[in-house]
Amino acid sequence: MSVNKTSRFEELDVLRGLAAFAVVLVHFLPLYDHLYGHATPVFWPASDNLETLKYYGVIPVSLFFMISGFVIFMTLERVSSTADFAVSRFSRLFPAYWVCLTLTIIATALLMPSAMLPASDIAVNYTMFQRFFGVPHVDEVYWTLYVELKFYILMALICRLGWIGKMTHICAGWLVLAVVAEIAGFKDHPVAYALYDLLILEWAPFFLSGIAFYLLWTGRRERLIHAILAGSVAANFLIAPLWAAVIQASFWGVFWLGITGRLSFIICRPLVFLGTISYSLYLVHQNIGFYLINWLQGHGVGVAASILCATALGLLLATAVTFWVEKPALRWIRQAWKKAKNSKQEKVLAPASARTI
Repeated sequence: MSVNKTSRFEELDVLRGLAAFAVVLVHFLPLYDHLYGHATPVFWPASDNLETLKYYGVIPVSLFFMISGFVIFMTLERVSSTADFAVSRFSRLFPAYWVCLTLTIIATALLMPSAMLPASDIAVNYTMFQRFFGVPHVDEVYWTLYVELKFYILMALICRLGWIGKMTHICAGWLVLAVVAEIAGFKDHPVAYALYDLLILEWAPFFLSGIAFYLLWTGRRERLIHAILAGSVAANFLIAPLWAAVIQASFWGVFWLGITGRLSFIICRPLVFLGTISYSLYLVHQNIGFYLINWLQGHGVGVAASILCATALGLLLATAVTFWVEKPALRWIRQAWKKAKNSKQEKVLAPASARTI
């Protein structure tokens, strides 16, 4: 395989960016129309069927989860400890999240004060663990962070237990459990639902297929990996409505093209840039965009123009957060952690006489 494993996998950046932008379109077109109603009809009609509307947004999010499975397992194979992994995830997620959360709170206070949560709920949102405490999200797009955090915790536990080398068998068992849970209806039973939720069984096929694709990308060829991929595609049809599952099934083909070096044609500066700002764009676009669209249409601005303005603002804010907060904070936190580790190692390795001076 001709893919350079030491370079950045830019195809994933592009896919992540496209998925984030698809979420933006879903939110500003059918979801906004369903929740608030555009001033005039839009070319993408809203659906009164909540299940259909849900899957408009879930489809690109399922691609996020596949990418996350790939990237998180790659990170675990490259770090030396679970502490390193925790710092890596913290530096990647929290600084941008805190800023986007603050911007959303400010926009809510200025443009939609009736939607403000109590101060105590807002404070809990700054932990990113609000759903663990039964506290509502300041912005509903944060629901995916709840899923991601559980995945990180489970993967960190697997790493801590020294089971990374057994990942193919763990993935196979995890996938079988996800299939059994869907067939048996775990989510409809209070006790079984606790396991269903804890092990993110609804989304497991996407995370696990991402891990399987990473294993293939790095040259591993066990038959079980291919079985996991085939089983994940099949499980996708159990989880989602048929029309959504068919679209999501195409992601396995896209990933296959990516890991075999046949997707490089999608790499271009604008799309790589979109992938670079995708995390901040995802976090900052929805509520701020809703409020802006509502305000603009209330002042006579057309639907298309208001959506374009909200999209442009989301891209602008995401760019600012990415390059002024996310990237500098990530570098600073990781450098500080590395310096602290080196300092600790030097103290441990120093001669006893030197330590007593």
